[in-house]
Amino acid sequence: MQPIEIQQRLKELGFWTTSKALYNNYGPATKAAVKAYQIAMDLGIDGVAGPETIRSLFPQVPKGLIDLVVSKAAIDKLTIPAEIGSIAQYNQKYRFPTFPGGGSGLTIGIGYDLGYNTASQIAADWGDLVDANTLKRLQSVAGLKGDAAKAKLSTIKDISIPYDDAKQVFLERTLFRFAKEAVNTYPGLQYLFPDATGTIVDTVFNRGASLVGTTRVEMAALKPAIQNADYKEMAKQYRSMKRWWDGIANNGEISRFPGLVIRCEDRAVLCEHAAHDYFADDVVHLYI
Repeated sequence: MQPIEIQQRLKELGFWTTSKALYNNYGPATKAAVKAYQIAMDLGIDGVAGPETIRSLFPQVPKGLIDLVVSKAAIDKLTIPAEIGSIAQYNQKYRFPTFPGGGSGLTIGIGYDLGYNTASQIAADWGDLVDANTLKRLQSVAGLKGDAAKAKLSTIKDISIPYDDAKQVFLERTLFRFAKEAVNTYPGLQYLFPDATGTIVDTVFNRGASLVGTTRVEMAALKPAIQNADYKEMAKQYRSMKRWWDGIANNGEISRFPGLVIRCEDRAVLCEHAAHDYFADDVVHLYI
């Protein structure tokens, strides 16, 4: 469940009294509205929409809903820069559809791969941001990967996705889906400090959720580290992970991806320093 759904429900019940428009972020306005609701319903008063508050707001929601808190620092330092660099680079290189190569599909926005989304999912994610004709063109390449996708690049190459729209879809849609995969892969993830949680979501976004295989040794080792909230061990595994992109022989080829090496070090540092206070505007709440 995402923040905007909570805001909408609070508004329906008369607790969203601010003039601020609904927005998909768990900021001060949401926290104040949640507190007011908790007081009225005689719930624990902390301004956090935890399981008890969610079950009260949404009686139809099953028990066990997870509030995954991810730091914006992790998103802004790891995931978004790794995908697009800076806003200037986005406007220069990624504002229009690209084909990253290999088995990818055509990609738009911030790492949004049309080849790994259905036509209906593309409509749900982008329908409010593009016109009907543009949406139909994007849907025409849904599910296409590799050479099949590359052959279709010219048919949508002129479609322009503004950065603000790209970031909105990333935060409200893409991030949520990968966070859900991360929670399913790493039990106990929701109990970590937000910076460390963000590194795991970024890892799953970057590498997928599989823990099987020679190159996934560190990803598998992260599982017990997360269950034990062992931030030092998490950092150790991220630093060990560098070896896969730092010039070692992999299947007979030398693999050098300095950007991924730096990304692993950034994850390690975030884990090492994850235990600090976080303010409401420092995090994103993802209700899964």
